Amino acid sequence: MSKNTSSTQEETILDLENRVRGLEKYKETITDLENRIRELEVDVTVKERMRLEKEEVRIITEKFKEKKKEQGTSLSHKKVKDNSGQTKKNFQAGDVKVGKIQIHKITQME
Repeated sequence: MSKNTSSTQEETILDLENRVRGLEKYKETITDLENRIRELEVDVTVKERMRLEKEEVRIITEKFKEKKKEQGTSLSHKKVKDNSGQTKKNFQAGDVKVGKIQIHKITQME
């Protein structure tokens, strides 16, 4: 082999080594970008969950307010007069609404 050929081969090897180093830098950059993309995807997922949870809380709050409003207008909180003129308050036990309380006078038998 001549000196020229040996020199050309060394230059080629150096050139290839430089290209490989350059590709490794790109590989690091690509890896960094992939990691950043994953982090952003996690951020988006977390924010979407937070938005959905806030929406769920809003819906539950509205339903609670509607139910409370319905209970406020129901007979369970109003007084009702019975036939004898006495005023009795309706009440609610659990989920069962109890209406007017009837009072009957019992006469004593002798």
